[in-house]
Amino acid sequence: MRLLETTPSSKLTLRAVAREAGISAPAIYLQFSGRQEMILHIANLAWRELAAEMEHADGRVQNDEPYKQLQAQIRAYLHYALASKTRYELLFGVDPGIELEMDDERLPTRPVYITLRRVIERCREAGYVLQLDSLDDMTVLVFSVAHGNVALAHAMNSPLTGPAQIHSYVDRVLCTLVTAPPEAIGKGR
Repeated sequence: MRLLETTPSSKLTLRAVAREAGISAPAIYLQFSGRQEMILHIANLAWRELAAEMEHADGRVQNDEPYKQLQAQIRAYLHYALASKTRYELLFGVDPGIELEMDDERLPTRPVYITLRRVIERCREAGYVLQLDSLDDMTVLVFSVAHGNVALAHAMNSPLTGPAQIHSYVDRVLCTLVTAPPEAIGKGR
């Protein structure tokens, strides 16, 4: 993970990881059968790390309404995604080499997806109006809004796509996708 702060995953080698770990290059084969297995393992760790950060952010506002919890999770996602371009590219650049479905336990994105889906479900249970009826579709949509903005920011590297602009845009879109319960309109969210 330390190497990913400065090295794109496409340039990450078993030899470099062994050197960073302070072991011989052949010794790394005791842990991984090859580079692809190592990259998949690191990507899975990163997805779990991101989900844990989102859950932690959610927990900090646990006594607030579910929408604030959703915002906290998305802000944690954006912070993580914007903190390291190379680490973020790893998350979406791994081909597990097998066909996976959304509910497949092996899906690398699953920890983040489940964390996000739970908070969206809490919003619906609290009376928030979701743009899409399906919790799964809604989760993918919210996930896509956050991911899409970060991917564009990394690709464009423009002042117009800085962290403040991304956070602001995602907040504006999020409040159109998950709207306050009808009885709360006029009282403020």
